[in-house]
Amino acid sequence: MASALTLCVALSSPASADTICGSVAASWNVPAGGVVFSRSPGPVRDVIDAAGESRSHSMISHGPGGSASHATMVTPGQNGYSTPFSGFCETPLNASQLREGYPGASVISAGGVYTFLYLDGPGTEFVYFQQGDPDGSSPGNAVQNYLWSDAPAREATSQGDRSQALWLFLNSGQTSRLNYSLYQFRDIEGVHLGEDAWNDGVVCSTFLARSQALAGVNVQEPFTYSNEVIPRAARQLHASVEQECRSSIGFWGKIEATLACPLTDVCQRAANQVVNCMTTGECGNTDDDWKRVIADPNSGATSISPDCLGGWNGCARWPEPGASIWSYDDSHLVQWNADGNQYGCWD
Repeated sequence: MASALTLCVALSSPASADTICGSVAASWNVPAGGVVFSRSPGPVRDVIDAAGESRSHSMISHGPGGSASHATMVTPGQNGYSTPFSGFCETPLNASQLREGYPGASVISAGGVYTFLYLDGPGTEFVYFQQGDPDGSSPGNAVQNYLWSDAPAREATSQGDRSQALWLFLNSGQTSRLNYSLYQFRDIEGVHLGEDAWNDGVVCSTFLARSQALAGVNVQEPFTYSNEVIPRAARQLHASVEQECRSSIGFWGKIEATLACPLTDVCQRAANQVVNCMTTGECGNTDDDWKRVIADPNSGATSISPDCLGGWNGCARWPEPGASIWSYDDSHLVQWNADGNQYGCWD
């Protein structure tokens, strides 16, 4: 289980209002090809802290207008309820939605970006950007231009507002969208080389690593996490999901999980389901099999987290071999200071 580490805001944050559409009265100062890094409260922050990292999400700017490309997922829906012995009580989360997170990799407008960063939940602790021009040839701009102009994608109607649309990126064969996959934190599976994962999955940082390769500007090498980190991160993720469920925070408050299944511990099952999804890819498994995986001293994880994309906390920095094109730069404050109101959705 790898960067179990940095879920890229995969799960809802505490007190999230599940707001996915909104507006911003300005545009940001991030140049085309710059990558924006943020850190938000919730299970993600707790887990990355356990791994000694700090950034929980990354997205690439398409210029001062404010649009960006990134990979994330809305909270999976609940499994269908039938009896206290099956359905929701047995498997709380919809396994396919957890395994193939929606929307996955997509292009969103400035309004969607602002809503994602500042309005969906209690807000971010920081939002910085790093430029992608370490050698004067502006490879970061080449990456965003590839995504904007050449990467296979299809238009989709927003689930938050059917009058709005967003672009979903597709796999190499253009047969499936690039969905959000927690298993990418365990094994990057050649995605950093521009290849497709077994379930066409990415997370925010592996999506941008893949984009570097497909744009022809760089191949970033994955980071291997020691087995000492993995149990700590897995247990923290399990504890965070279980605590949100028991406290009826966000998504869990809507379904009153702790009241719906008096004969089974639905919150523990839900937490097992999320951690199993990350460690083995078995997103419908609600047993504690993940404990067996992390107990194996030979169990490791190889991936690329947002921190490694930026060259932080022990990850390679440009011009070291295998570093990302954004890792040469330091952090710059993201500001929204240009004219123009823009509305959009991030799902």
